[in-house]
Amino acid sequence: MLAQTQSTRLRSAIADDCELYFVWANDESVREQSFDSRPIVWANHCVWFDRMLSDPIVKMSVLMVDDNAVGQIRLTQIDGWWNISYSIDARYRQQGFGQRIVELGVAGMGRCVAEVKAENVASNRVFASLGFEQFCLGEVVTWRQG
Repeated sequence: MLAQTQSTRLRSAIADDCELYFVWANDESVREQSFDSRPIVWANHCVWFDRMLSDPIVKMSVLMVDDNAVGQIRLTQIDGWWNISYSIDARYRQQGFGQRIVELGVAGMGRCVAEVKAENVASNRVFASLGFEQFCLGEVVTWRQG
C-alpha cells in the first residue's frame, strides 16, 4: 500500500512527457485493459499527444511520488462530464497509486465518469473505493461521481 512517508502530487503533462506516455500506453497489461488493444505507433502517438496537450477540454497530469513519475491521468470533458482515463507504471502497481491518482485527478472537477472493462479488477476496485456509483454492469462497467 501507499507508504505514508511518500510525497504524492500531480503535475501537468508537458511536451517532454510524450515518450513516457508512449511507454506507459504500450505496456502489455495497459493494452489488454484498453478498449482498443492494438499496439500504438510512435508517429500516431506524437500527433495524438500534441493534440491532447493543446485541447482546452483535456487535462493531462502525471502522478509524481517524490521525484518519480509513476502514472498518468487524462480527463476529457464530454457533455458536461469529465471522462477519466489513467494508468500506473508497472513498477508501481499494487501500491495504492491507482486510487491516489484518481483521487487527486478528480478533486474539484465536478461530474466524472469512467468506463472500465469488467475484468479489470484493480481499476474497478479503485472507483468503488473512492465512492463512485456503479451504473452499468456487463463487459464494461460505468462508474460515476457527482
